[in-house]
Amino acid sequence: MSRLRDQYRSELSFVTKLSPAGVDFALDHALETDPSQAELDALIDGATEASRVVVVLSSNVFTASLRAIALAKAAAAKVIVKPSRREPMFVRLLAEYASDPDVEIVKEIDIRSIEHGELHAYGSDATLQTIAAQVPNGAVLRAHGTGFGVACIDATAPLDEAAEALSRDVVLFDQSGCLSPRIAFVVGDSERAEAFGRSVYEALNGWATRVPRGAVDEQTLMEVRGYADSMRMVGAVLEAKDHVVAIWDRVRLPPAARVVHIVPLRGPELLDAALGKLAPFVTTVGAYGAPLEMRWLSRGRRAAVLGMMQSPPLDGPVDPRVWPPSTVT
Repeated sequence: MSRLRDQYRSELSFVTKLSPAGVDFALDHALETDPSQAELDALIDGATEASRVVVVLSSNVFTASLRAIALAKAAAAKVIVKPSRREPMFVRLLAEYASDPDVEIVKEIDIRSIEHGELHAYGSDATLQTIAAQVPNGAVLRAHGTGFGVACIDATAPLDEAAEALSRDVVLFDQSGCLSPRIAFVVGDSERAEAFGRSVYEALNGWATRVPRGAVDEQTLMEVRGYADSMRMVGAVLEAKDHVVAIWDRVRLPPAARVVHIVPLRGPELLDAALGKLAPFVTTVGAYGAPLEMRWLSRGRRAAVLGMMQSPPLDGPVDPRVWPPSTVT
């Protein structure tokens, strides 16, 4: 893998829009190269046997193709993979590296031709709805759609340490993945939330020199500017060239470009109530301080230690929610 990294770092940076340092950071911390036997057993035990699996990938997290292919191989000997048009490179490198003749990479796939086996599809809810409408009755669709992560900072957690942990998860993939934390709840009052916001801002300043943010399209930059402007009217905003931190006592989902929305919370048991209509879209909760009780992690979410939200064990899908998320109770 080090050979691939050195040879293709610049190309991966170009297609993923991450900085070269961001590519290295992702390969070091989000690529499952050393799973335990227990994790592999859990992945295999969770798979259902299929005649073949077709995998349709998104471009948000380039390393996610390894887990997607592993899940497919756990279910079927024959796997067909269609990479995203925006990021086909890493999948092809993986296939070259693995040299598995039963993993076929294709440029196009006709969803209506999948008459048996399983279709594992990754992407936005809108994309998955289009795909779902085309899947024949003989095939099983396993879809993984729109989602994001949240952090919960316990009342006794050291704020500087928690801020550094949160920032690590924010910087990885520049918040583009479904596990990326975009909202952080701080158990305590508004003053504690503001203090945490300052710590997060300073932590992100440090990360910006080590792992600069990658390229951001103009539409996203406009969304970031609009978000920051609106937050100034109701809360506190700390803004730098590559990141924004806002503190407000109400929840709002910020754009995904190293932007963190911080909310004070009376207790972690109020997490879902605070999230409101956003709750079904939360894929994972990263906790710092006291561990979250499982009853607070309804809706099939993953629980993670803050700082490791984007490095889950290779024990199954990173997003265990039922799709579409609005159907989860």
